Amino acid sequence: MTYAATIDAFGITAPDFNTVLVGLTAQYRGIYGQDAYLEPDSQDGALLAILALALHDTNSLAIAVYQAFSPGTAQGEGLSSIVKINGITRHVQAYSTCDILIVGQVGTVIADGIVTDPAGGRWIMYGIIVIPESGQVTATATFEAAGAVAALGYNPSRVHYQCEHPTLALGIVRNCATCGDTVRAPYCGPGCSGYTPEAPEPEPVAPPVPSNVYRPVPKPEIVRTSDRCVLTIAIGPDGESLHALSGPSQRAYAKKIGADYQVIRGRTQAENMVCFEKFRIGDYARAYPEGTVYLDADVFVMPDAPDILDAVPPSEMGLVDVSSRMPGLLAFGLGQLEKISRTVGRPIPTGADEVYWNSGVWVGRPEQAHYWTPPTISIPNPHWCDEESWCRWNAFDLGIPVHDLDRRFNWTWCEDRGMTQWEKSRPWFAHFAGMGEQSDMPSDWKMSNPTVRKLMLKVMEAMRTRTEGHR
Repeated sequence: MTYAATIDAFGITAPDFNTVLVGLTAQYRGIYGQDAYLEPDSQDGALLAILALALHDTNSLAIAVYQAFSPGTAQGEGLSSIVKINGITRHVQAYSTCDILIVGQVGTVIADGIVTDPAGGRWIMYGIIVIPESGQVTATATFEAAGAVAALGYNPSRVHYQCEHPTLALGIVRNCATCGDTVRAPYCGPGCSGYTPEAPEPEPVAPPVPSNVYRPVPKPEIVRTSDRCVLTIAIGPDGESLHALSGPSQRAYAKKIGADYQVIRGRTQAENMVCFEKFRIGDYARAYPEGTVYLDADVFVMPDAPDILDAVPPSEMGLVDVSSRMPGLLAFGLGQLEKISRTVGRPIPTGADEVYWNSGVWVGRPEQAHYWTPPTISIPNPHWCDEESWCRWNAFDLGIPVHDLDRRFNWTWCEDRGMTQWEKSRPWFAHFAGMGEQSDMPSDWKMSNPTVRKLMLKVMEAMRTRTEGHR
């Protein structure tokens, strides 16, 4: 047999490491006798393994060189060079994601869990995951490195061995706490002392999802024409009517800064938890390497607004802290954080109760997308801006650096009632924060209120005036 890579009509192929090692071992025994001891702990066996690895590495290099001549298989700098020759553009690599089914004890808290697949790849489940009453939860995991990757699934055997001390997440390869055997949690091997085989339990039937629990949604099909994005959400008649007013200014701004303009539509969450729709932002943030600018549908962008992506360092995400001008929000935010703390059974992350970021304007790159990791817990006494407190918990719990944006990038109506100061300060983003038609809103915050409509028309008229002055 040949140990070298070969090229034929179907492309390039090469034997894998084990095939090379078995071949060398057979030839060695053909020379020195079949009784030659060639196990890995022998000197001759180790030498054969070194030779096999050298041949395998050489073959891998030959395959990489061969594939570098095709845009379909080239990687790294080779891909960048070959696409230029062929007159095409290279797609920017992104981080692969997959869904992980976690089965375990109800109430178990998993923070930044890591799943190792059979190929040795590490998949990170950013944020906090709490196993609900159903005993299982599906979480999104992100591969540790950017680029293409194949995830190999694990199929447990038909008979499991139940461990008295189960580890936390199904699929994580680790050592059993009692016997030290390598196991796939929460099942250990039959050699573990004190464990008896059990038939697997029937597949649990998940109960109906309560209205105050985030409902996972399929990954969106994102069509990209740029490496940056301006994103908004328009859900239902309320959101669509807002977007009809603000959308033209947001779309013009996206064009100005060379970004795609994307709109998230279609209700996926309970009607009283429309704020949970914002957790869909994370998928878009991961897809745009240069950055994503999220704007609420009630944000109007002035024509002279600068590029907000230039204002935020790549290692940080951008938000406006409104607590200094609305001190009452700190007390409100603390109450929300305490509600989360009681539910997950963990103390409030240090610093989370000292700021209150308005999430109507957010800037981030793929590295900060896990700010939008959704909760897997039931939110008690839900409020229509619960996503802000949960995301603030994520930021401090995961150590995501935050750049405090210039207030002019998020000039909120709730800070400046009547928009009496905004014309003098000439903000870039006018944000009618909190306006909508939710039943628990104060009446003077509702879009149907004539005063609110009048203010919106005032802002739109000022936009036209500043547009003419900006030409």
